[in-house]
Amino acid sequence: MIKMIVVDIDGTIYNKRKINDIDKKAIADAQANGLLFTIATGRSVRNIQPITKELALENFDVPIIGHNGCQLYKFHKNGTFEIIYDCNFEKAEADQLFALARQHKVHIYAYSCNPDIAYLTNASNPMFVPFAIASKRKSYTYNEKTFHLSPVSKLIVFGKKAKMIAFRKDVVALGFPTFSFSQTTNARQNIEVVPKGVNKAKGIEFVAKQFNIKPEEIMFFGDGENDVDALKWVGVGVAMGNAKPEVQKHANKVTDTVFNAGVGQEINKVLKLHKKHNQK
Repeated sequence: MIKMIVVDIDGTIYNKRKINDIDKKAIADAQANGLLFTIATGRSVRNIQPITKELALENFDVPIIGHNGCQLYKFHKNGTFEIIYDCNFEKAEADQLFALARQHKVHIYAYSCNPDIAYLTNASNPMFVPFAIASKRKSYTYNEKTFHLSPVSKLIVFGKKAKMIAFRKDVVALGFPTFSFSQTTNARQNIEVVPKGVNKAKGIEFVAKQFNIKPEEIMFFGDGENDVDALKWVGVGVAMGNAKPEVQKHANKVTDTVFNAGVGQEINKVLKLHKKHNQK
C-alpha cells in the first residue's frame, strides 16, 4: 500500500502560475487519510514556499526537497524555514564549471547553500535580473574574492544551442548530473547541474527513512529529466501525460496531463484502494 506521495511542481501540479483545484483537493484528502505528502523540486526554498501555502500543507514534520535533492527544508507555521540537509560542490569543482562556462561562452546563475546568496558568471549582466528577482538573493560574480561567501549548491546554465550542447557534453564527461531546466521555454538550451551523486531520489530516500517508509510504499509524480531517478527508485513512478517519451519510459504508469489534473486523478485512485483495504 502507498504510504507517501511525492510530487514535482512545475509541469506536474503547477501550470500557468496556478494549481488545479482537483489536485489541491486530492492532496488534501490524501493527508486527511493519513498519507504523508511532500514535494521534490528543482526550485529553491523561497520559490517553494508559495506552493506550500497554496496547498495549505499542515504537516510541518515532513521535509520538503529542493534543488533537485541538494537541499531539504522544514517549514514552520510562522512562515520561517530551516535547511536540514544540503549538498554542495567542492570549490575545485565550482571553479572548473565556471571556467568551462566562460570557455564555452555560456552563462551561469548559481544558487549557493545560503538562501540569500547567488553567484553569476558576470553579476553586471542584465540577463540575470529575472533570476535575482525570483530568488530574492544578492548576486556576486564568482571569483577568488567571492567564493568563500557560501558553497555552490546548484547551477542553472543557459546560452546559445550549439554552445550549450558542447558545454553539457564536457560537464557530463566530468561526471556531474545535468537536467533540462523545466522552468524555461526552450529546455534544450538551458540545463541544471548538481553535485555528483545528487538527485531527487536521494532526497526522497532521506525523507522516507525518517518515517520508516520503504521505496515500494512511495508514489512519485514527475514530468522532467530531473525526475527520472525518482521515477525509477520509488515503488510507483508516475509520469505526467505532458512529459516527453524519454521520461515516460522510466515510469510505472503515465497519468493525464498537468492541464487535466493528472496528479489528482491518480491520487483519487489510490484513496479508493485505501478505503477498500480499510473496509476489509
